[in-house]
Amino acid sequence: MANKLVVRLNKGVQVDLNLANTLIVDWVMNKNRYSSLQNYYVGDHSIKTRTFADTTKPNNKVINNFASYIVDVRSGYFTGVPLTYTSEDEKYLEELRDIFDTNNETDVTAELDKISNIKGHAYELLWVDEDSNIRFKEVNPEEIIMVYSADITEKPMYAIRYYDEVSPLDKVVKRYIDIYSAVDIQHYVIDKVNTKEATPLSLGTDPHYFGEVPVIEYVNNSERMGSFEDEVALIDAYNIAQSDSVNDIQYFNDAYLKLKNMSGTESADIQAMKENRVLLVEGDGDADWLTKNVNDTYLENIKDRISKDIHKFSKTPNLVSEEFIANLSGTAIRYKVWGLEQDTAKKERKWKKALMTRIRLITNILNLKGNKYDWKSLKITFNRNLPQNVMELGQMVSQLRGTVSVETLLGQLPFVEDVKQEMDRLEEERTKNPFGDYNIAPPSNQDNKDKMPMDKKDMMANNSPSKE
Repeated sequence: MANKLVVRLNKGVQVDLNLANTLIVDWVMNKNRYSSLQNYYVGDHSIKTRTFADTTKPNNKVINNFASYIVDVRSGYFTGVPLTYTSEDEKYLEELRDIFDTNNETDVTAELDKISNIKGHAYELLWVDEDSNIRFKEVNPEEIIMVYSADITEKPMYAIRYYDEVSPLDKVVKRYIDIYSAVDIQHYVIDKVNTKEATPLSLGTDPHYFGEVPVIEYVNNSERMGSFEDEVALIDAYNIAQSDSVNDIQYFNDAYLKLKNMSGTESADIQAMKENRVLLVEGDGDADWLTKNVNDTYLENIKDRISKDIHKFSKTPNLVSEEFIANLSGTAIRYKVWGLEQDTAKKERKWKKALMTRIRLITNILNLKGNKYDWKSLKITFNRNLPQNVMELGQMVSQLRGTVSVETLLGQLPFVEDVKQEMDRLEEERTKNPFGDYNIAPPSNQDNKDKMPMDKKDMMANNSPSKE
């Protein structure tokens, strides 16, 4: 029944405690994968377990956390700037904003993005609290098994949430299992999990009124793969190369002093040499340092190649490279993030569907209170978090003056957060000073003259130099 990260069942199949337990047992392999990916994100890489047969050899374990870099850059690009929600129904939009503020929507959405970048997908759970507030929060995929219909619609049928609690006294494990359907939630607890004394107990069933399964899956891609998952081997290779470079430096620092034709030297002689910083050599004797030859250029070329491959195959630009910062024009920046944008555009399409499911579930509850809101009236806009060349944007806006509306031009400026609010401010300034200039670009002298009162125009004419 379980096919990697997706569970599909025929319609009509009921998920009870026995089936839920079977699916949970099958899910262990996925939990191990999630744990491994999370470890790489926080810097716990496989290089940490490397050992040498010769324990006297240097064994540095240098972590280069490309995994964290890839996730943070991609998350910042996709959800670093909060999403924009618009609707012609102002009352509906205001209610949604209140719910979003209560749940800290921008943070929840950003966390969903981060988790999906690490583990390939993430889940969101919705519920109504004891004060009748609509709540939603991100949930790690370790705790959720989503069950879809096996037909072409792939409609969510059930969601199984499970988590363990360990008693601090006797270390007994107690497992809580919630089975969500489209109408209710079945609650169970199993005491003494994984023992012969395991005791399942029903904690009852509660309706939830969302009209659908109140758990939403947010996928990173169709394959549900993490953003750095394919590059783990390359990250390991870079860690080894970097660690071995440090080992070579340590080898160099631990160089041996070679004494030629001086075999009669004793420990006391060596100690005296170290203290006096003097070495007396007679006849054909000689002394020099015995060190390992390190081909630093070769090692650096290997690391540079691996680093470029990691950025190339993860489609994540190296933002601090000279190649990236050499040209920061708008066109150049978009070209440099082209690969990242292709992945992000695919992710956006899938996330828009998930986010609209969030809106639909919230609206179902709002409409139970007597409203008649249409969830389809809401529009979601994703805002890419790109480096902006403000001077270039200003020049573009200036050149488009008179061709494009002021509202559209203001929307191109990154420091204008609310275009409508900025338009209201402009209108207020026009009211206070009707002879000021409120266009995007600075006016010409003729424009200034045309806006002046007649008496000022006459004064300018009288003060202008006469022509002979």
